[in-house]
Parts: sequence; structure tokens; C-alpha cells
Amino acid sequence: MNASVFPAVPMATFASASAIIDVSTTGGTLPAWWQTAAGQCRQNQITISFDPSVNATTCPDIWGFGTIVQVSAIQQGVNGPNRVRVNGLAAIPAGSEIPLATGDELWLCMVQIFRANTLACVTGCSSPATIVFNETKLLSPTEPQSVITNPAGNYCIGWNGGVATCPGATPTENRTWGAVKNLYR
Repeated sequence: MNASVFPAVPMATFASASAIIDVSTTGGTLPAWWQTAAGQCRQNQITISFDPSVNATTCPDIWGFGTIVQVSAIQQGVNGPNRVRVNGLAAIPAGSEIPLATGDELWLCMVQIFRANTLACVTGCSSPATIVFNETKLLSPTEPQSVITNPAGNYCIGWNGGVATCPGATPTENRTWGAVKNLYR
């Protein structure tokens, strides 16, 4: 899955970006095939990369073809026991910031789901799942961050018959404790 963004506001000194992609499987627990944490059946079989060399689209990359530093984390159980969250962050080295204009679609990152260990972890490999590009933040050392949570286009993928249209399927809103309590009253 390739993720792209339309910057919401121009930035004179763009320096870094983050991305949150959520996977929601059917059923009440996370099947073995989707368990990709250290020591699990399919360790490291979901990845996120911000490296411009893996850009398989016609969109120019947000990184300005420069050097980047990237980190990622795959978390299980965020927003439910049948979910996986893919978190990624990439940054341009200090002093190399670039300007971003609004209106241009820019490639941000790629999430890959590999097939390795499928036969050893067959439980859940054919289970339907929904993959949602939930949020990206564009950051600058001198300007306010730009948080993008409302998609301009296709932000949801169905896997093995999972739901491919999912407005509001995965919660991404920050709420106060009082607002959360009111949901259950």
C-alpha cells in the first residue's frame, strides 16, 4: 500500500512526517497470521518505509529526493484485540528542510505485508481484514504541525474480502476523558 498526502497548508521548512495505518481483522482476537511482533509466528512481516527508492507511484515524494532517517513500530491491540497499528516516522536531517506547497499530491510511505511463514501460521491468513490510512502529521522546526485525518481519496483497503469502504471504521479522534465517559452513559 502506497500512502500519499496533499499538504493542507504550505510549509517553508518541512522536516518530518508521521503516518498511522490500522489493520482490523474479523473476529474477537488477532489471528496468528497477523501476529508479527518479535517472537511471534510471523515476526517482522509488516513493514513501513518512507524511503523514496521504494516509491512505486508517479507521485513525487515528499522528501525532495533527499536523505531521510526513519523509525517504525508495529503495535497489536490498539483500539481492540483484533487490531494492528503500523506507526512510522521519517525526518530530513537538520539544516536540510524543504518547502512544501499545497495542492500537490506527494508520496509519503509504503506499507508492505509479506507472505513469509504463511504455512507455519496459516490460522487467519485468509481472514478478512480492513487496512486504513488514518493519519499523517507534517512537522516543521519553525511552523505549526499539520495534521491530516480526513482523506481526499482512497484511504481504505479490503484484504481477503475485508471492507474496502470504511468511513469512521477506525477511531482516530482525540477525546477528553469526560467525552469518553459520556459515550457509555
